[in-house]
Amino acid sequence: MAITTDSLPWAHGGAVGNALLKAQDTDFVVEELLGFDLAGHGEHVCLWVEKSAVNTQHIVKRLQDISGASPVQIGYCGLKDRRAVCRQWFSVHSLPGREADWSRLEEGGEVKILRIARHNRKLRIGSHQGNRFELRLQQVSADQSLLEHRLRSVRERGFPNYFGAQRFGHNDDNLENARAMFDRIAASPSRRRLKPRGRDKLLLSAVRSQLFNQVLAARVQMASWNDAMGGELYQFDDGNTLFQDTLDETLKQRIVCGEVHPTGPLEGAGGMQPDGEVLELERKIVDGFPQFRDGIARFGMRSGRRALRALPRDMQWEFSDQQLLLSFSLRSGSYATSLIREIVQTTVPRNLATTQYNSAAPGLP
Repeated sequence: MAITTDSLPWAHGGAVGNALLKAQDTDFVVEELLGFDLAGHGEHVCLWVEKSAVNTQHIVKRLQDISGASPVQIGYCGLKDRRAVCRQWFSVHSLPGREADWSRLEEGGEVKILRIARHNRKLRIGSHQGNRFELRLQQVSADQSLLEHRLRSVRERGFPNYFGAQRFGHNDDNLENARAMFDRIAASPSRRRLKPRGRDKLLLSAVRSQLFNQVLAARVQMASWNDAMGGELYQFDDGNTLFQDTLDETLKQRIVCGEVHPTGPLEGAGGMQPDGEVLELERKIVDGFPQFRDGIARFGMRSGRRALRALPRDMQWEFSDQQLLLSFSLRSGSYATSLIREIVQTTVPRNLATTQYNSAAPGLP
């Protein structure tokens, strides 16, 4: 039986109160942090925009209409929620001297262009460094001393790097659709390796995210989500390098200070693999989902690793009239909702409950 995101185990002892999330779009502000300078020249026009009440794919379609570019000629770093204020980057392949009227993007009032610059490469999923969040939680019901203690604990120790509910679709539809896809594949007489296309990638991403969450849930229950086990594969906090090493005092200290994190699997073949007790635990959990395991293998997905722990940067908060103002930065691919669930249990207004899962998160590993 799969563990839903609502019932995944908590690392800090469960929520200490309740709050209302996204009472209005301006309560959830997210800003992409590129982490690199744009070249100022090249075949791609990059637009930094602020949007609300529209999702990322809506802007992609409008950029197509304005520029005449094909979908593959438009890039972005990550999908963003519709019910939020989001500042994010898009790139459009557009040769110098063939400038489109980009101001048309602002028609309707949902989008404002903040900057336009040229770059020599297309922006791709996960290519940005991270995201900065500014959140307002309303109708907060919690003992303030307990809330303060929990906030400090999350700031200092981090939180389990679960994939959030957005990854799995409304009512986990992405997982159900993936099961149906795998059933069709299993019924096919052909055993050739398949190439994921379009929507297949979203469904495979949801499946791999679910398996990762199961492994991380087990590590949380074992109190090893932020500590090393035998055979561990580690990742530097910049998210770019994997390595395996003897667990000596120096490495232990690097884990404690957040420079290095233990990792969990993004299921697939090849790539670096752990060994020892980590490999044994991961194989046991993944083998408990044979339909997902075998379906991923049919598509020839290459394995990857993801940090089990996420650390918020520059985390600050302020209380005012049953409101919690919370700001922090996260590395690309980590979810603000996974941080929030370690602090309070949230609900969304009834009129937003069916729209909060309309976009997948950045990364789609």
